[in-house]
Amino acid sequence: MASQKNIAIDLGAQNISLGVFSSGIRGVLVLEQLESSDLLPDPSADATRLDQCQAAIGALAKSMKVKGPAHYAVTSQSVFTRFVKLPPLDVEQLDQIVGFEAQQQVPFPLTEAVWDYQTLGNEGDIEIEVMLVAIKAEELESVNQVVRSNGFETGKVDLAPLAVYNAFRYNYPDVDQPVLLIDMGARSTNLIYAEGTKFFVRSINTGSRDITQAISKEFGISFLEAETRKQQDGFVALGGGYADHEDPEIAAMSKVIRNALTRLHAEVIRTNNFYRSNQGGSAPTVAFLCGIGASLPYLNEFFQEKLKVPVEYFNALRNVEIGRKVDQAAVMGQAHALGELVGLGLRGAGAAPVEIDLVPRVVARERIVAKRAPLFWMAGVSFAMMLGTSGFYYQQAADYVSARRTSLEREVSTLKKFAADIAEQDERLEAIRGRSKPYSDAVLGRVYWITTFRDLSEAMVDDKIWFVELQPMSGTNPLIAEPRRAGEAALEAGADPLMAAVPAGQHVIDSIQIKGLWRDNTQGGSKVVYSFLDRLRQSKRPFFDLVERDPATGQPAVGPEGAVAKKFTDGELLNPINHGTGNDRQAYEFTLKLPLPEGRRIQFTK
Repeated sequence: MASQKNIAIDLGAQNISLGVFSSGIRGVLVLEQLESSDLLPDPSADATRLDQCQAAIGALAKSMKVKGPAHYAVTSQSVFTRFVKLPPLDVEQLDQIVGFEAQQQVPFPLTEAVWDYQTLGNEGDIEIEVMLVAIKAEELESVNQVVRSNGFETGKVDLAPLAVYNAFRYNYPDVDQPVLLIDMGARSTNLIYAEGTKFFVRSINTGSRDITQAISKEFGISFLEAETRKQQDGFVALGGGYADHEDPEIAAMSKVIRNALTRLHAEVIRTNNFYRSNQGGSAPTVAFLCGIGASLPYLNEFFQEKLKVPVEYFNALRNVEIGRKVDQAAVMGQAHALGELVGLGLRGAGAAPVEIDLVPRVVARERIVAKRAPLFWMAGVSFAMMLGTSGFYYQQAADYVSARRTSLEREVSTLKKFAADIAEQDERLEAIRGRSKPYSDAVLGRVYWITTFRDLSEAMVDDKIWFVELQPMSGTNPLIAEPRRAGEAALEAGADPLMAAVPAGQHVIDSIQIKGLWRDNTQGGSKVVYSFLDRLRQSKRPFFDLVERDPATGQPAVGPEGAVAKKFTDGELLNPINHGTGNDRQAYEFTLKLPLPEGRRIQFTK
């Protein structure tokens, strides 16, 4: 019976939950079993988290006596998510164009990733909006191995905020106003916007663990002790004229919690503005709190005060039936924390509006083999029967082979008649591909310079440096002529000033040279420029190739005993730079040359 059930596993940072669902009358989702197990909350134990998860899942599976395909979700922290708008396309072209966008947007090679996408919006929309998600294959395999090591097979592999979104749509079909779900976990908080068929998600690296760390730091106690005190006496201090708690320590702790949540509130406001300005969404008119980190008393009052909209606790079991084996009173008390589990249960039942599936590569290969297994088995049986029969009926087999050969020769003769038609169709296909290539290239290059300026601007945290010239380079040659002088001379000669700096022929933009000025009144000197360069090196979406490469292979250089690839030195990238030692100006010059990786270089012809 267990193998026929719909099994869902919530892989939380501090809690593992395992639920068993079934479909009731009229397709209603039924929660048949539910158990959970806590993990060590201390961040120092993160290195052993996968081992803890494996042990917890094994204990839950043994206690509940379940096995079979299990659906689980990966955290949004480990997944690259991007919402992309495309022009109207035929269904046949969509996979190809989204593949091009994935190559452009995903910050790591697709050969090392597992990715999927979901189309959004309504039919008839001017543009097609696509949600693109990708995760490194190695990281996904590690999580998948934890689940499979306890006797489970891999079912659907979802993304945590999408599972919560599916649970919301199932439980609140009557809500059609703009909604914000604040899914607060231990290590991160997912903001999920739902508005009709439109939705948007963003992950913030702030969760309930940050509140515990703030308490630990404020009171000088260990993390585990701070977590215990937070669970026993913690609540969010109310603003305004509310009286403090009679216990001074509890009152102080409530204010520490409020201060920590204020930083989260600021991120929510920033994301609201981004959703409205960049995604064309509407301001949320109601908010729902969910997740295991949303259990603090007065948390909904805090967000209601800050967001100026009604705030409720999300009930993930609003339209879910509770089975006889589940303690209904106990489970309803944690209904706000079961959104991900219910969303995974809906995926297993095939009743979810968003169906991203990040299938691990090993599972994909196994599924292909499983589909072909009956054919392999039948072929093997047929071959064995043929060998056995040939021992007794050799002559009959020879006659059969001769007849079969004659039949095949007739078929070959017939098929040859179609060879010319096939060749003609192949030529037409190549011609179509040739016509579509400019469009594909346009899609790939559409956001190239936007991405370049985005990475540069994200590394500029203040106004102590600014750029005066950004020059694409081909080797040591600038693409754009020297401003004013060479440009004017080229115009006078009737030439194109944008191409005057390079000779005729084929060229490749392999680096970008930036000329700028820096200033610093804090006596830090030219350090502001080196800090800017360090931030470019540490970018989570590295656009520039700042790693030294082996000229023979083109691969990142590796030091003795497999050491990390050596970075280009500051002097190789920043040359020249005026360090301002004379202290005789308001600002000083610097030149920064940023190499581009192979996949982001642009070819052009003069």
